[in-house]
Amino acid sequence: MRTPTIRRRPLDERPASPPFLDPGLRLEATLGEPLDLGDLVQGRRRIVPLTGGTLAGPELNGKLLPGSSADWQIVLPDGTALGDIRYTLQTDDGILLYVRSRSVRHGSADVVARLARGEDAGASEYTFRTSTQIETAAPGLEWLNKGVFISVGAVRLPGLVRDVLAEAAAPVCTYSAGARRLAATVGGDCWAMTSVLS
Repeated sequence: MRTPTIRRRPLDERPASPPFLDPGLRLEATLGEPLDLGDLVQGRRRIVPLTGGTLAGPELNGKLLPGSSADWQIVLPDGTALGDIRYTLQTDDGILLYVRSRSVRHGSADVVARLARGEDAGASEYTFRTSTQIETAAPGLEWLNKGVFISVGAVRLPGLVRDVLAEAAAPVCTYSAGARRLAATVGGDCWAMTSVLS
């Protein structure tokens, strides 16, 4: 049996440029008591309310609205948490943003067990990443509807922080991803993404 060979095209023959990431927003949120629905075919279903929080960034600041915000998680047998996080943000100007993130959080059995018991674990001990879409009807913020956003997160009890990176239109920064860390180089300085989810 012949092993297939994968040939990567040279950079000058590729149709699109690689993405450039800009630091975008920081979300800090508090978590409510999880609702445990039990084991389903997909895994253990948990609903974790987001009870409040703040949004901060160079162009947007605001708050997370409770009552319309939660993480509908599926926890796999190995402790990996697959999140379907939906929340509503209100900017300081009163504009509403609907945000939906798909996340994956995984780590060693020991770290996952500590997180499941509600104990703290260092952000470097596990991986927490999300892809995010944002919707708004505000004319001045239509760029959010077209944005590509990724986040680096960490659980920090009793809440959370997520740093959101936005795809930039121009090459203002480059990025490299490691198993435990994502860093961006901005203006010649290395800017390490740190995010804490409480």
